[in-house]
Amino acid sequence: MCTRILWNTGGHAVLAGRTMDWPESTEPVLTVFPPPPPRGVERDGGKLGGTDVVGDNPLLWTSRFGSIVTTVYGAGTADGLNEAGLAAHMLYLDSTDLGPRDPGRPGLQIALWIQYLLDGAATVAEALDLLDTCRMVPVGMRGFAATVHVALEDASGDSAVVEHLGGRRQVHHDRSYTVMTNEPPYDEQLRLLREQVRIVRELGHGEPVSEVPVPGNVNAVDPPSWSATSRPGSRPLPGRSEASAASCGIRHPGAARKGGVRGPVEPAAAIAPRSAPLRPTAAGQPRTRPPRAPPNQS
Repeated sequence: MCTRILWNTGGHAVLAGRTMDWPESTEPVLTVFPPPPPRGVERDGGKLGGTDVVGDNPLLWTSRFGSIVTTVYGAGTADGLNEAGLAAHMLYLDSTDLGPRDPGRPGLQIALWIQYLLDGAATVAEALDLLDTCRMVPVGMRGFAATVHVALEDASGDSAVVEHLGGRRQVHHDRSYTVMTNEPPYDEQLRLLREQVRIVRELGHGEPVSEVPVPGNVNAVDPPSWSATSRPGSRPLPGRSEASAASCGIRHPGAARKGGVRGPVEPAAAIAPRSAPLRPTAAGQPRTRPPRAPPNQS
């Protein structure tokens, strides 16, 4: 029951955050890939760890931008922000269907989807163009199929949601797409949000207010409504710190309610946590923070 929230109307900064609700620790490691000069990081999109999972014609590339990312199971990237201001978030979507493998197009194992975009794109529009250069290949990690969809935003506040349904890529590209959760597919999430807006307006309100009931359960259908009705919109705040705090406060209601599994709340994409020093490594190699202990589940 992960939820991504984008606040691109506050006037102080473009803020994005997400909750990570998962039945176990994903062993996240905050990793810094330095900027390219004198040369970028060379990557093989056919590898899962040290194993070849794509076969013929894997996608190979060299990074253009440095990035700070959170890894998942040591095999891919779940969230990240690059030096140009592009951020990406990978959320579970059970109905993902990548379709059959096309060996005529370079294959990219899906756990590296986000890293490929962060390495090569400065904006949401550039990231969407990159998707035409490869074909996603499904993989599994720790017994879980990596069926995911991705949310993107950039420094201008532009936004997009990308899914693969029925073997075809579906793209929702507009800065108004600010809330996304796991299920259902994004078309249905948008329909549910429109229904909530209709209820609000029928009650004579121009925006959500306390008199309007907000749906709530431990399933993944309701968090978009919680989050959308909690967004402060254009409400003025005195500074960036207050805006960041408001973004964190909005994300917490999107986490699993009591009776479900609550995972750790990941840091806002615009803010790098400072809880532990980065480990120094050889030049050109990624720097990582020590992994966190698994969170208490409730």
